[in-house]
Amino acid sequence: MRVRAGTRTIGDGEACFIAAESGINHNGDGEKKFTLDRELRGPDLRMSCDVRELVRAVRELGAMLGSDELGPTTSEADSRASFRLSCIAGRELAAGSMVEPDSIVFRRPGTGLPPKALEWIVARALARTIKSSAVLESKEFA
Repeated sequence: MRVRAGTRTIGDGEACFIAAESGINHNGDGEKKFTLDRELRGPDLRMSCDVRELVRAVRELGAMLGSDELGPTTSEADSRASFRLSCIAGRELAAGSMVEPDSIVFRRPGTGLPPKALEWIVARALARTIKSSAVLESKEFA
């Protein structure tokens, strides 16, 4: 991030750093004044930040802006299983039997085969007996 020190300021506090990062300013430049000594005299010192404040604000701004990576956040990825559906045995299914569409139901959580796997599941033989309400996984099939 680039925050330029200069003769004009665009505001006070974190908002000026956000504006500077976004390129918002009356002249197209983002700037913020800072000082090395608050004991100096002058009208601009009230709006100026010291180096520690500048470093803290730039780090906070980086955290607020986030990442340019596309994809779900950690919390979104963690919740996916709770919101997705799985293929569930609607009744007890015997080992060696062929699975029929009416013996499968869809329920949460989405930790097993997804509903779009129904075509793959139908007419496959089961490797073992499946209890009613069991989540179906690919290892269940022969």
